[in-house]
This record gives sequence, C-alpha cells and structure tokens, in this order.
Amino acid sequence: MREVVFVLLAYAALALAFRGWGVLAARALQITPSDEATRIWLGWAFALLIFQVLHLAVPLNVLATVPVFLIGITFSIPRRRYTRRGMIMLLVIAAVAVWIAMRSMLTPLVYDAGLYHFQTIRWLESFPIVPGLGNLHGRLGFNQSFFTYAASLGVFEHGSRIANGFLFLLTTATFLARLRPLADRPFANVPSIFALPVLGFLAFSSPGFASPTPDLASELLQLVIFVLLAGVLFDRKLDDDASIVAILAATAITIKLSNLVFAAVVLAIAFGLARRWRVIAFVMAVLAIWMTRGYLTTGAPMYPSTIGHIAFDWAVPRDEAAQMTALIREWARKPNTGWVNPLEWRMSAGLLGVACAVITLTKQRRLRELLILAPVFAGLAFWFFTAPDPRFAHALFFCFAMAAAMLFLVSVRPWAPRILFSLIVTAILGLTYRGVMLHAIRERATIANISMHWQPLPIVPTIRTTTASGLVVLLPTKDDRCWDSPLPCTPYFRYMLRERVPGRVASGFSVTPAY
Repeated sequence: MREVVFVLLAYAALALAFRGWGVLAARALQITPSDEATRIWLGWAFALLIFQVLHLAVPLNVLATVPVFLIGITFSIPRRRYTRRGMIMLLVIAAVAVWIAMRSMLTPLVYDAGLYHFQTIRWLESFPIVPGLGNLHGRLGFNQSFFTYAASLGVFEHGSRIANGFLFLLTTATFLARLRPLADRPFANVPSIFALPVLGFLAFSSPGFASPTPDLASELLQLVIFVLLAGVLFDRKLDDDASIVAILAATAITIKLSNLVFAAVVLAIAFGLARRWRVIAFVMAVLAIWMTRGYLTTGAPMYPSTIGHIAFDWAVPRDEAAQMTALIREWARKPNTGWVNPLEWRMSAGLLGVACAVITLTKQRRLRELLILAPVFAGLAFWFFTAPDPRFAHALFFCFAMAAAMLFLVSVRPWAPRILFSLIVTAILGLTYRGVMLHAIRERATIANISMHWQPLPIVPTIRTTTASGLVVLLPTKDDRCWDSPLPCTPYFRYMLRERVPGRVASGFSVTPAY
C-alpha cells in the first residue's frame, strides 16, 4: 500500500506543478481557462515545451526537471476555497486515482514499450539530444514529445509508468468539471456526458497505463480537444477555450505524428474563432522546437516522412526513412490486426445521425456546429490512406460517434421540451455506447486486474557486438526488444554505424563514411 500512496502523492504533485505553469502561461498569453482542469492542461503543454527546450542542452535528469516542477508548485497556491461540488469531484477523482495507480503497477504489456519506448526514455534521461539517434535504431528517431514528458517524471519511482495515469485522471477531471444540470446550457455539458463512457472503456481495455505509450496519451488528448472544441462551437460562452484548444492541438502533433491532420484542422478552426497573436506565436514555437528536434535526431522534421529531409552527416539516409514509412503502412494493412466490428457499428450508427443533423442544421443555417465534423473526417481520411490500423486512429471513431450524437441532439433541441430532451439524450447515449457497455460487462473481471506493488520490467539477455569503427553495441538475443537494457542497445545491428566523435556516444551516430 505504501507504493500506491507514493503514486497518489506523485499525481497530486504533478497537478500542482502543472497548475502553476498554467497560471504563468495564462498570464503570459493573456487567456482565461474556463476551469482548473483546462488550466492544468495549459500548464502541462507549457511545461512540455520547456522540457523539450532543456533537452537540447542537458539530459532530463532530476537536476533539470525538479526546478521546473518546484517553480510550478510555487505558483500553484490556490487563492480561493473550493465549493462543495468541487470537493465531491476531488473525492471521485481520488477514488479513480487509487484504481488507476494500481493498474499502472502491472507488468507492461505493450510490445512497443520493450521495442523502443523505455529505450527512448533512457536516452532522454542520460544525454542531451543525440544527433542521428535514428541511425542506431530507426524507432528511436520517432520525434514523440510524449517521451520527453515521461522522462521528466524520473524524480518519482517508476515515473515514466505513471505518465498516462496522470493524463487519464486529468481527462476525467476535465469532463467532470463541465457537468451541469442538462437544462442549464445543455451543450456546454453534452460533450462531456458522451465522453465519460469512452474513459470507462479505455480504463477497462487499454494496456497503456503500465506502459509509457504515446497511443493512450493521443487518445486522451484527442478526446479532450474534441470536447473543448465542441464546447466552443456549440456554446458561444466558451469562446475563450479556443486558444487552449489550439495549444493542445499543436501539442498533440508533437506527441505523435498520426495526430497531424486532425490537429491541423482543429488549429485552423480555433484560429478562425480566436485570433490571438500571442497564442499563434506560442503554437509556432511548439512546432518549431519539435521540428528542430526532428532534424537533430534524423535529419527530417517529421520522420519517418522524408518531407524536408536534409542530408546532414548524422541524418538517417532518405531511402531508409522511406523504408520505415513503407514498413509501417504494410503492417497497418495486415488483416486481423485490430478490432473491426466495433468500428463498423460506430460508423453505421453515426452516419444516420450525421445525415439527419446536416439536413436540419443546413436548413436552419447553423453551420458553425457542423464544423465539429471537419477534424474528425479529415483525421479519419488521413488514417485510412496512410496506416489504417485501428490503433493508429486513436479516439477518432469515438469522436465520430460523439459528433453524430451531438449534431442530432442540437437539431432536435429547438422543438423538444426539457424533459423530452433529457429522455432523448439518455436514449442516444444508450444507443451510441451499447457496444461499449457490453464490452465492459464482458470484461468486468478487469476491475480486479491490479497490483499494489511495482511489477519489474523484463530483463533480457544481450550480446556485445562491434561495428567497423569499433563502436560496441548491445543486441537482445531473445527477440527484438531491449526493454531497459544499458545504452546503446538495438535489435538492428549495422556494421557501418559509427560515433560522430570516436569515444563519445553523446556526439551522435552516423552511417556515412568519416571525413
């Protein structure tokens, strides 16, 4: 139980630290978050940018990260008392936090966690950004800022394994904070009503709590962005949230490249609703730092895409980057790699609602609400034509179902009395999430799938191999996963791999002949 308590204290410390940075960011950008949860999201995005900048010069060890957290906590002292509703919400989140903490302590089951997640985090904690790291192991070149966040948590025991748990709790708080009586500004809370069952589904089904995977983080970010954007589009009193939507959308691009088109369309909508030049400048800074890091690790700003590739001496060769892209696409197109039937019923159920709503709202000339479809459709199109494995769609199918339901509800709201409207919301909620509820019933045994102690990471046997330049590299012998083995470790031996400065791993890696 002692370890569970420490995880709960870590969650509380992170909430305070990111809230403090949210206070500072709101002052600097002159924006007003609508509630404390969105303020913490703002601070999280702000701190994430700071960690990425710091890592350009220093490793993300406790010496670099603790001051950032302490500064945030210093500016996070609450200046008002919480209401009874706020205290009840904190108690609910605390109860959920206990279960999520024990889920995080299970053995990591995500395959990619052993393949490159823990290795990426170890590089971030051990060295400043390493030029050409993608030459050692192509997947180490994926420029995913989520690992910067996970590495920054090294001050806590097994910090990288609590990263997604904290984001899950913050997402839960975001949705709970927006719940109000349905008759009072219904479309300020309808998005949250429809998003909460998705969190329940993820809590039961996702293996990402015990693994530092950007997939679960992307699902949570997409849900939060969608709910905040829906609030802005459906309720004009929430227009100030458009700036935070833009910042989170830019951050989502840096978390994982598969969020690119969804987040880009959200950015366009958010900037159209709120043209605040300070926010635009911050978004440009987020993307500029992210692309700079991409150039340093692989020679391309959006690796494995070869767009913008520059042949630095440390760059991953263009043909190898293209080969990595082809490999991901080929794997994503294999049959039976994901759950297809749930996707089919979501699409078929949603299309009818969209058709009804589009016809009704077009006649009423309420085109603003229809904008909620744009990022979802664009994101699904990008997913379908690039890597159509369900895992890479993240939360887009859930967002599609929610968009269809909300558009249908906004089209019937003008003629439905309050009681009837509440009944319609309940009926649509049940129809939309029938499959999710059945899945939760079937997987109810998952509630007991927890641990009160940290389960150790696998220790894999490795062998020492030497490249032509004399560089010693570890290779796993059991399969292609290094897990948390000492650096440098890779499952892909390259005889021509060399250090850019002999004897200095931090100088980076190259496969080009030495000058």
